Amino acid sequence: MKKQSHFLAWALLLVPFIWSLSNSMIIPILPRIQQELGISKVQAGLIISALSTPTAILLPLAGFLSDRYGRITIMIPAILLYGLGGLVAGLAGAINSYILLLIARGIQGIGATGTSLLAISLAGDLFQDPQHRTKVIGALESSNSIGKLISPVLGSAAALLFWYAPFFIYPILSLPIAILLFILRKGENKAQKYCTLRQYFQELYELLRKKFLLYLASFSCILIAVMIWFGTLFFLSEIMSERFQIQGITKGLLLSVPVFTLALTSFIASRYLTCGLAKRTYYGLGLISLTLLATIVLPDSFLLYVTVGLIGIGFGLVLPSMNTLITSSVDIKERGVITATYGSIRALGSAIGPVTVGALLVATNENMVLICTGTLALIATFICYFFVNEQELMN
Repeated sequence: MKKQSHFLAWALLLVPFIWSLSNSMIIPILPRIQQELGISKVQAGLIISALSTPTAILLPLAGFLSDRYGRITIMIPAILLYGLGGLVAGLAGAINSYILLLIARGIQGIGATGTSLLAISLAGDLFQDPQHRTKVIGALESSNSIGKLISPVLGSAAALLFWYAPFFIYPILSLPIAILLFILRKGENKAQKYCTLRQYFQELYELLRKKFLLYLASFSCILIAVMIWFGTLFFLSEIMSERFQIQGITKGLLLSVPVFTLALTSFIASRYLTCGLAKRTYYGLGLISLTLLATIVLPDSFLLYVTVGLIGIGFGLVLPSMNTLITSSVDIKERGVITATYGSIRALGSAIGPVTVGALLVATNENMVLICTGTLALIATFICYFFVNEQELMN
C-alpha cells in the first residue's frame, strides 16, 4: 500500500470522531435546553431526531455519490456542511429560537451523511485482508467511541460558558479535518461506478434480494441496538438531572462511563476475541437485555454506576461486529451502497430512540422504559442467534 494511503487511514480516524459528537455532546445538556427554551421532553428528543432523520434518508444517496465520484470527494463538502450546521445551531441558541435550532440540526444531519459510514467504506476499500480490515474498522469504531467518551464532558464543560456554546465546537473541528482530507485525497483507492440513480437503487434491490433474510435480521438487530443505545443515554441524562440532581461536568463524566466501556470493549474484541462476529453480537445484545431488566429490581446505585458500564460493554461487542459483517458482505464496487443503507438504519435508530424514551417517560414511568428497552434487546438477541449466519452473510 502506498505511504499516502497509510496516512489517509490514520486521518480517517478523525472522521468518526467528529461524527460521534453529533448527538453525544448534546444529550447531557438536553435538560438544560428544555429549561432555557421552555420545551418538553419529546421536543428535546427531537433535537436529536432532527439530525438523525435526514441522515437516515440521505445516506443511500451519499453512498451512490461516493461510489461514483469517490469517498473523499463526498466527505470533504459533507464535513464542511456538518460544521456549518453547528454554527447555525449556536446562533439559534443565541436568539433562543427552537425552530431555527431544529433546522440547523437538519443541516448537520445532511452533512453527517458523508462522515462516519463513508469512512468505514473507504477503510474497507483500502484494506483487502479481512483480518486487517477488521482491525481497522474496529479502530474506527473505537475512534467513534473515544469521541463519544469525550463529548459528554466536552458538552457539559462548554455549557458552563453558555448553554449553546457546545454547538460552536462543530465548526471549530470540522474545518481542519476537511483540509487534512483534501491534502491526503490522492491516497484513496477509488472504485468509481458510472450509473444512474435508478440503476444504483436497482443494484441495492438485487443485493438485498440475494441475502434478504440475512440482511433483514442484521438490520433489525442494529436498528434495535442503536435505538436502545441513544434512548438509554437520553434516559440516563433525564434521570441524573431529575432524580439525582447531577449537573455539569459530573454528569458528563457519568455519561462517559458507558462510552468508555464501549470503546475499551470494542478495542479488545477486535484484537483478542476469537469467537465469530455473529456470536459477539448476540452475546452483546443478551448482556444489554439482562442488564436493563435486572436494573428494575436493583438499587438506584446500580442504575447509576453499574448499568451504564455493562450497557457499554454490550454495545462494544455489537457495533464493531455488525460493522465488519455488513462491510464484508459485498465487494469493493458494491460497498458504498450497502454500507450507506446500513448507516441509514443506524441513523434511524438514533432518531427514534430519544423521542420514544421521552414519550414513555411522559406517559408511563422509569420502570416501563427499562422493561420496553430490555425486552427489545432480548428480541434482537434471538433474531441474531437464529437468523444471522456469519458465513452465509460474508460469502
